[in-house]
Amino acid sequence: MPPGIPATGAAIFADPNAADQALTSTLRPVDFSAGWAGHSDLNSDGVIQQEEVQTVPRSLLAKSLVAQGIFDANFLLPFAPEPPTFFLIPGDNQVTIIWSPSVTETVGDPYFTIAANNTSPLFDPNYRLLDVEGYRVYRGRTGADLVLIGEFDYAGTDFNDFNGAWDYGTTCAPELGAGFDGASGECPIDFSGGGLTPGDPSVAHDIVGDMEQVSLPGRAALATGGVLLLEGKLDTFWPDLVDGGNTGLVNSGVPFAFVDQGVINSTDYFYTVTTFDVNSVNSGPSSLESAVIPKRVTPRAAAPGETLPTLITGLFGDDGVELFVGPVPALDPETGIFAGQMPVTDAFSLGFAPVVQRLLPTLSGSVTIDSINIISSPIRGSPSAECPLVDIASGRGSSPFGTCWAMYTTVDISGSITNEVIRGYNPWWSAFGEPAEISGVVTRTQVAFDAPSLAQFGVTGDFGSSIAVDWIASEGLSRSASQGAQSRRFGRRHGGSRWFDGDTDAGDNNTITDPTRYIRVGALSGVDTVFGVISHTPPDFGEPTPGNGSVAFEKNCFYRALAFTSRMADIRFTWNGGTISEVRDVTHHTMVKFKPVAGVNWGFLTTDANGNGVLDWQDFNYIEGAHQAIRSVRGGSCDQFNGTSWDPGDAFTTVSLTSTPSMVSTSTEGLTTLIDPAAPLAQTGTGFCIYVNGERYIFEMTAMPADGTMWTLRTYNGAIRVDDDAAADPSGYRFTSGGTGNSRHTQTRPMLI
Repeated sequence: MPPGIPATGAAIFADPNAADQALTSTLRPVDFSAGWAGHSDLNSDGVIQQEEVQTVPRSLLAKSLVAQGIFDANFLLPFAPEPPTFFLIPGDNQVTIIWSPSVTETVGDPYFTIAANNTSPLFDPNYRLLDVEGYRVYRGRTGADLVLIGEFDYAGTDFNDFNGAWDYGTTCAPELGAGFDGASGECPIDFSGGGLTPGDPSVAHDIVGDMEQVSLPGRAALATGGVLLLEGKLDTFWPDLVDGGNTGLVNSGVPFAFVDQGVINSTDYFYTVTTFDVNSVNSGPSSLESAVIPKRVTPRAAAPGETLPTLITGLFGDDGVELFVGPVPALDPETGIFAGQMPVTDAFSLGFAPVVQRLLPTLSGSVTIDSINIISSPIRGSPSAECPLVDIASGRGSSPFGTCWAMYTTVDISGSITNEVIRGYNPWWSAFGEPAEISGVVTRTQVAFDAPSLAQFGVTGDFGSSIAVDWIASEGLSRSASQGAQSRRFGRRHGGSRWFDGDTDAGDNNTITDPTRYIRVGALSGVDTVFGVISHTPPDFGEPTPGNGSVAFEKNCFYRALAFTSRMADIRFTWNGGTISEVRDVTHHTMVKFKPVAGVNWGFLTTDANGNGVLDWQDFNYIEGAHQAIRSVRGGSCDQFNGTSWDPGDAFTTVSLTSTPSMVSTSTEGLTTLIDPAAPLAQTGTGFCIYVNGERYIFEMTAMPADGTMWTLRTYNGAIRVDDDAAADPSGYRFTSGGTGNSRHTQTRPMLI
């Protein structure tokens, strides 16, 4: 290493051979040995400055540039977030901790200004400005022995990797250069840009579970190909400190309140709430935690004469009667008859957090479902502006149609009224797996705590409770309306919706043994035939499954598109003056509305839409709303509409439902006429057709029911099995609530009430 005077920046710039160690006389061997790897005149001033020198990672020169950068930044390093402001509310054998968001959530980490400078040796494209991820609650008997009792992390936060610092396996290592940077497919994206330019592509990782970052340079190229992860270079975040496991972060959400019920009265406890962040391991620790500031509190029972508020909630019908959310009634194993009416939906949930009795204000509130509309995408098999969330992809949780619903609600919180529209859809089925469900929000409302109570405990600031009402939409295949589809998928030929006489409020009249054997859908006095359109199911014992190919499938398409509008309930029809005067959901104490279109409603079909001389099952396909939904079903024989291939742009004719029936010629056949649906069809009786909540029925009789006659339709969510599905007299009936898959079943009941 011969001695010499270091060259100036201008001389290095002027030397055309400065980058070649064998040819240059400007740079010395000691410069290259110290880690000089190249240079570039970034500011085009004809002089090479130190920040324009490229170095070998972890070399002496690289470390000196980092040290210089830290000095130039006045020793500014990654900051731990600021602790939140928190307060302790004593209760009866409990303590409630409430806190405000850390100011770091708003101002961010000051070190970001250094890490974001791509001319600095401290540049880190992965460094996050707003890096607060969550909060931790600690408790102890003294301020020095605090133990973690609660951890909450935000959902929906991402870590954006711009330079490949994530562990992507044994072929991706952008820091090793060409061949490992993703340009040839080794990485999820091409990381060769290194995040140097605003807008560079990155890979977003949900901050949940175990986050695995590589401390660079933490990988080496193998002579045999591939990448070796060096020992001790992988940082895994974050062990679950609450129970000692290693489940990582769980996207729990941050309630800004925690009720600790693991304490006893008249005993002193110390608490603190800290803020923790998640950031790039290549600028410091992958997580930093705020300072610990303990506070003392003593839980106690209410003083004599002190009255604590009580929170009362419930689900109510239109008559103000609170509904009972109970179990599904027993199914008789020999007869297949349910022991009573269906229970109310459990697909809505109310959350009130935090429930701090001492701080609750005087409050009354309600969320009312006013109506529900069904919307079909105008583009076959595609989401639309009206149905933006519909997942039409194949597989679990998807829907084969571009159909969604819009729920119109009124939210009344102590006289403050807002109207909200909630949009969603129901998946079709679970692809033989666990039942598919999706969920969403009906409303989120903040309610301030009682001001005098806050002052009593020295609480300053805006604190309150969050009222959350959520919904769950379960799969359409689990509806009893989808019995034909269940028969096809799972060989279940003795279940489904069933009709019977009478009013279940006055006593259950469902006494017909085997009410849904094969295509039977119950029985009604004075009705010769109650015909339900069920695909893939034989009419009776010993007969082959009716139809094949497109016939059976096309019958099933109606339910694929609309069965999700069904529900788990007893629906009562009351006759008066030759028509139905009232359709009431006696389970949920609410009216089922008449509408001229297919949806969450009822109506008579009185038009021979296909022109074959009778009302038959194919005429239902032309109902306004149903027609569009069926046409949006994609794949299989649903590409044929009543035997005719169609294009999404084809014109079509629809019919409307009516509120008044008329006795006309009917046919319960039509199983072999799909090729020409308009051909004359043999009449099997006289009667009328009813659509109700995604289900279709043909009633054949000689006279209208007498005034005051009541019919009940019982529908459910789940599956009925028997010991032998091909038996003439089935037995061993059993019911599974929820989905129809082959594994675990949920208990969720349909929500569209």
